[in-house]
Amino acid sequence: MTVTAVTVLGVGNVILGDDAFGPQVVRRLQAFYRFDPGVALVDTTATRLEVSPGRTR
Repeated sequence: MTVTAVTVLGVGNVILGDDAFGPQVVRRLQAFYRFDPGVALVDTTATRLEVSPGRTR
C-alpha cells in the first residue's frame, strides 16, 4: 500500500474567469517530472458553473 505524503492540488476554473494556473502547473509537473509514489498531483479543474455556490448565469 502506498501512503501519500504530499498532495499538490492544482486549483482553477477557466469558465469563471480564473486563469486556471493551478491545473496548468500540475499538467506541466506531470509532463516533465517523475515523482515518488508518496507524491500525488491532483488537477482540480472545475468546468461547471454549479461548483461555485452563489454564482448565477
